Amino acid sequence: MAPGALGPYGMITLMDLSTVKVQVGVGEKDIPSIKKGQGATVTVDAYPGETFTGTVGNISPAADPMSKAFPVEVDIPNADMRLKAGMFAKVGILLETRDNVIAVPENAVIDEKGAKVLFVVQPDSTVKRQEVTLGIASGGLVEITGGFDDTSLEVVTDGNFGLRDGARVQKTN
Repeated sequence: MAPGALGPYGMITLMDLSTVKVQVGVGEKDIPSIKKGQGATVTVDAYPGETFTGTVGNISPAADPMSKAFPVEVDIPNADMRLKAGMFAKVGILLETRDNVIAVPENAVIDEKGAKVLFVVQPDSTVKRQEVTLGIASGGLVEITGGFDDTSLEVVTDGNFGLRDGARVQKTN
C-alpha cells in the first residue's frame, strides 16, 4: 500500500479537548493591549446566549501575511466537553476598563452628519438635543466622555431618529 493511503485500520486523530484553543486575528492597533493571561469571552452558535470564559494563551510575534492580523490563541477550559473542534466562535478580549463613567445604551446615540447626539428627557417631558463625545463601547453600552453629565436625567433610546429639540415625549416601559 502506498504511504499515506488508508489501510484496513484507517487513520485516527487524537485530540485533547479538555482545554480548547480558539484562534482569533487581532488588528495592529489593538495588539499592544493584549497580554498573555488576559481574560477573554467566547460564544458559539451551538449554545446561544451562553458565554464561555478563558484566557489569552499565545500571541503570535508576527502578523498573518494575508489578513495582516496577529493570531492570538484563547484557552477555554472544557471539562464538560461541550465545545468541539471546528466550531466557529466569537471572541471578546477586554482591552480596557474604566471606573466611574457615564454609560448609555448604544442605541441612545445617533449620528447626525458626523456628530454624535443624545436626546435627554427634561423634567417637563420635552427633549433636549445634546452633542456628546464617546469613549469605549462594550456590552451594548457606550461611554460618554463629554457633553452629558447630569445622570439624574433619562435619555431616549427608542424612536430617537428624526426627533427634534423641544419635542414632547411619553415614557413607555
